[in-house]
Amino acid sequence: MHIKTQPTGKGTEIVVEDFSYKDITLKKGFESDGATVPRILWVAFPPFYPDYKTASMVHDYLCNIDQYHKADRYFHEILIKTRVKKSTRLALVYGVRIWHKIAYRNNNQKRSWLKLYEWLGDCNA
Repeated sequence: MHIKTQPTGKGTEIVVEDFSYKDITLKKGFESDGATVPRILWVAFPPFYPDYKTASMVHDYLCNIDQYHKADRYFHEILIKTRVKKSTRLALVYGVRIWHKIAYRNNNQKRSWLKLYEWLGDCNA
């Protein structure tokens, strides 16, 4: 149950073969930045670590289409199915939940500072 990806050379990876999980399909060409982990923690949790790359990319896809609760649920389910070690799984799941509490309102709308941050990032691309 691992997704097939290829590095783009710009800190992201793209799906090279359609990947389905339950009611969603990540189409070939979908691009993700992997696990969004602060750079200081990359030694412990690299963004494209094979054990949790599939879960991270499914999570990114669902967040891109504003399905945050499903994203978190599927993220946790896939981590279990791919047998990610419990301590790693809990660190990743709680990290995602904390980030969503900080970055999103209860109705899943991004907070204005996050929209500005993303817009500034797009300007630098």
